[in-house]
Amino acid sequence: MTLDEVEREVAIQLVITADEEPRVGLESQLSAAKRNLESWNSVDVNAPRSSQSLNALLHERPPYGARGWSEVLRRVQKRARALIRIFDEAILHQVQIRFFSVDLARELDGRHWESSGQSGVVTIANALEAPHALAVQIPAGIPYAFALTHLTVQNRRALCTLLWTKKAMPSPSVLIWSDTDGQWLCSARRRGFAEVTAKLLACSAPHHASANDAHNEVWVEISAAPADLIVLSAGGQANQRVRAEYNAKKKNRCCTWCRAVANQYQEVSISFESDARLQQACIGRH
Repeated sequence: MTLDEVEREVAIQLVITADEEPRVGLESQLSAAKRNLESWNSVDVNAPRSSQSLNALLHERPPYGARGWSEVLRRVQKRARALIRIFDEAILHQVQIRFFSVDLARELDGRHWESSGQSGVVTIANALEAPHALAVQIPAGIPYAFALTHLTVQNRRALCTLLWTKKAMPSPSVLIWSDTDGQWLCSARRRGFAEVTAKLLACSAPHHASANDAHNEVWVEISAAPADLIVLSAGGQANQRVRAEYNAKKKNRCCTWCRAVANQYQEVSISFESDARLQQACIGRH
């Protein structure tokens, strides 16, 4: 299944609760999501599908180092349940829930990193706040569940969080790249995002410092940041290859889990005074 085919399926499943109170609409969606998520338990992941694209997908090697598609399904269920619990807690305690859309930001020009969120504190660099409660439904059965776990889909919609140190941009800041593929950077640079990159103090390594070519655009952007930029890698899979550019940071990099040499996580901290300082050296040689 191609990325374009998956995106069409996402668009079909998009729900816009424009005619009802957002909280009520979200509760209704969550209720349906819980029912449909449980329906996955009775699905035979190896059974032939009516969709030729999905049949082709099931013959591919499972992503993320999984031993089979059943394991992928269990991981998706686990993460979906965790997200639903977070929504439930937010609703229970009357916490405001805000939705941000990468697709909306792609359609509308602007310096989104300056206003999407709480300016002067934290913003989303690559998304706009959605005017309605937007959500992708969890389908009953599994018609496209596996396709939606494809790395390219997650990468394209990953949100990037910008932590401000002053009330105005551009200012020294910290950027959490998450799993983004960085395709949004092409248009962001034309709108002045290079000013943000030029003042970065620290950032996360995209997708756990994975060597996957899907993150090339992000590493191009990181190369334009100050030479003393601190880069942190969080988590990852034990068999995941590490990006050469990450290793090249030497004393200015550190992992929460040095997967090649350690079997447990470590706490990583940075102090921010006149500049950013990494409080410990990375124990891994990668």
